[in-house]
Amino acid sequence: MRAGGRGTGGRGTGHSGTGRLLGTALLGISLLLAGCGGLPPRAHTGADRESGAGQTQGQEAGSGAPFSGGEAASEAAGERIVVTLGCVGSTHSLGDAVEAYNASHEKYYIEMVDHMPELYDHSIAEDTRERFRMDIAAGKGEDILYLGDLSATDLGYAGALMDLSTFLTPEEWEETYWENILNCVKTGDALYEIGPFFQVSFIAGDTDRMSAETGWTTEEMLACFRENDADVTALGGQGNYTAERLTEHAIDDFVDWDAGKADFCRQEFYDILEFARDEAGYVRTTRETVSSGRHIASVSGLASPSDVQYLDWMYDGRWAVKGWPGNGGNGVTASFSGEQLSVTSYCSCPEGAWDFLQYYIHLDWIEDFIRLHPGYNLYEGSYRYERMGGFPLHRQRFEEALEESAVQQYYESGEPYPLCQGDETEGIPDFFANSREDLQRIREIVAMADRRELSCYSAVDRIIGEEMSGCKAGILDAQETAAVIQNRVQLYLDESSR
Repeated sequence: MRAGGRGTGGRGTGHSGTGRLLGTALLGISLLLAGCGGLPPRAHTGADRESGAGQTQGQEAGSGAPFSGGEAASEAAGERIVVTLGCVGSTHSLGDAVEAYNASHEKYYIEMVDHMPELYDHSIAEDTRERFRMDIAAGKGEDILYLGDLSATDLGYAGALMDLSTFLTPEEWEETYWENILNCVKTGDALYEIGPFFQVSFIAGDTDRMSAETGWTTEEMLACFRENDADVTALGGQGNYTAERLTEHAIDDFVDWDAGKADFCRQEFYDILEFARDEAGYVRTTRETVSSGRHIASVSGLASPSDVQYLDWMYDGRWAVKGWPGNGGNGVTASFSGEQLSVTSYCSCPEGAWDFLQYYIHLDWIEDFIRLHPGYNLYEGSYRYERMGGFPLHRQRFEEALEESAVQQYYESGEPYPLCQGDETEGIPDFFANSREDLQRIREIVAMADRRELSCYSAVDRIIGEEMSGCKAGILDAQETAAVIQNRVQLYLDESSR
């Protein structure tokens, strides 16, 4: 992963509801172009805060395939309809959700098929992921998919994934979930993956050195930096991949996914390339770099209830959501965190697949799993939502998470329990229960999200990253670099839409 960044959920495309499949060769060409009882409080060193990302809910477990709780799927399922869930390396929480679902549902049975070899080796794992990708493209994938570091953008654009928005009623879209977050994680008009947790990302600005107004264009951001006699090194939390990051968070300014058209040969992209040319390596934003003026803004975000306190502390209360620069809007991007799931366009039982996805993203499985395993405290105890690695997409669960963070909890000794543990070696204090003002600030920032973030695993992002090296090395100027990226991305879009 990149310094100061995290993988994010990729999105699909406007080619929704077609159910068409792409052959292995075509997709291959396109991709080539392209607190808790005995548990301690959540802790951080500050580096994990700058991109607004949370930790995933579990670690990959090479359990072999298929995983079905030790029983043959046909025996365990009984008379239930079997729906398969494919992955290359499962996680604890996803496995727990499958176990809880199968123990509590009578109509459908989820059979997890983990393709990760039992004898884990990096090269073998990479080969396995590639075979998994090609099988999905060729119509041989499972019903439900946990893609991991494969891009739903690429597979969705190729027609291998179902548009999940077709399952949602207007009432569910507007009332059950954060509607603006769902709109952010779409590509074009289609929603090709969904997860229980999300995070928002933005550039935070020091209001002693810039206005508190949210939203700015690339030209306005550069003008602000010039007024402060600052260059790219004054953007904290970056220093590597700055141009890529700025482009990822404004990707819809440069790619029209519905029309299949790229537009990189324009002044905004030239300015991004020139701005990032002199980046000098990653430097983490700290309270000291902000107060000294070394950093006038930083790559930031919210991925847990305590993050708003961290930003208040780092900027001494004087900060504003400036957003990622782009053509209009707030510039606050949203992406899924943790395990987001997709459904193949050739799924054998779409209704059963969506039944499990709802169960998973509503977090109903947590209580069912606790009932199955009383005394197992991974999902219980103090400030459990703080440790989940994101905000719940489900509005009711979201409010539960915020309300939980506002209640001060205590150790048996009577000492207050931190909402998030600091780091003495770096001078970061413990953060305790949120105030009502903190909760309202979180709601307001989440409601600002109005833009998607391109997955760093997508083919388009890889193309951009590969071709920017020539500009950074001074071999190509900004216009020449943009022309190369334009040609490659357009070729990818043309091939993928055939």
